[in-house]
This record gives sequence, C-alpha cells and structure tokens, in this order.
Amino acid sequence: MANVTYLAQGYISRVENSETVPNDDTLMIFAIALDLHYEEVFRQVKSYTTEEMLGILEQEVIDKKLFMKVCSIYYQVLKSGDTELLTKYVNCLANVTGLDIQRGVKIRLERSQNQISEDIRNGHEFKEDYFNDISRCEATRLFYSLSRSYAINYRRLLLQALDGLEEPEKPESESALKGIIELSDDSYLFSIHGKQLSQKEMYSIIEHHLTARKIEEMYGGRG
Repeated sequence: MANVTYLAQGYISRVENSETVPNDDTLMIFAIALDLHYEEVFRQVKSYTTEEMLGILEQEVIDKKLFMKVCSIYYQVLKSGDTELLTKYVNCLANVTGLDIQRGVKIRLERSQNQISEDIRNGHEFKEDYFNDISRCEATRLFYSLSRSYAINYRRLLLQALDGLEEPEKPESESALKGIIELSDDSYLFSIHGKQLSQKEMYSIIEHHLTARKIEEMYGGRG
C-alpha cells in the first residue's frame, strides 16, 4: 500500500487499526492510487451531508481528469522519448506550482527516459504494461505532492494549463487554409487545370505563398 499511495507505512497501519482518521486530502490520495470512487472511500470514514458529498464528487471529476491527463503525458514521454512534450509539461508545472515539484518530476522522467533508451540499445523489449505502470506510479506521486503541498484549487489550475498540451502545433499553412475554407462555400474545391488538389498539396502551395510573402515583407522595401 505504501508503494502505491506514497503514504508512510506507519501512517497506513494507524489508519488500518482505526488509530487515526485520515483527512479529505488523504482519502483522495487513497482513492486515486487504488482507482476507487471518492464516495466509496469517503463513506467508510464518516457521514457527509448531501452538499458536502456533491463538493467531493465535483472535485473527483477534476482529479480523475488530471490524473488521466498526466498518465497520458508520462506514457508518451517515456514510450516515444518525446523531449518536446516533456519540456512543455515541466514548464506548465513550474508556472502553476513553482519549481519544487517541477524539478523532481523532470529529474525522474529524464532518468527513466535514459534508462529505457539504454535498455533498448541493449536489446531489451518493453511491454505496454511497463509504460502504463510507471506512468500511473508517477502520476500518483504527482497527485500526492499536489495534495500535500498545495490548496485544492491548484489541481483545477494545472488541469486547465495542461489542456491541449499533447496536440501538435499546426503549421501556419494549415491555419491559413482553414481560414480560406471557412470564407469559401462548402462546395468549393481547390484545383489546378481541373485537377482537384489533395490537402497535402494545398498546404504545400499555401506554405510556399506564405514564405514568399514573408520574404517580400523583409526585403521588398529595401533599395
């Protein structure tokens, strides 16, 4: 249990022996780590009013979304070695929580990345479960740190900051093409000499046009 929740074994023993009553943050850590519903865990400790439980369930939606989002980011970073995603992720952490958590996360992920790369070079093959398990462990560790050191609203802020982080940035040509299509009739087709162009060909033409326009803006006014 201690390895899964990151709570001290002595504390867990006191809880199991009814020697202490965990607070709400600790109950949330138990629920996240063990993949249980908040209500299932909270109801075992004490009675809650309907209003109190509604607040707890609202927080569960935020926490579960954050947990799955972080798991997904860790999975991509570890499996594909996506250093760009890692950089964007740790920058988000720093912006929301400061540097304390960010440093630890960055060090652990880079260490894991290096170990995985070395093992792959030595011929070791990893199963999907390996990346899933390590991603869940690191996401649980992050949730533990957030619950212990920060007010509950920081989890909402971090979830908002991470929204769309995994989506690749669209090239300028794609944005331009989208704008052209939105201004045109739905039935409009891009074509040259009667031959309909593929989306890739359209992007290439628009990218060429944008590049030429930038060059003209840079040098057109010079004598």
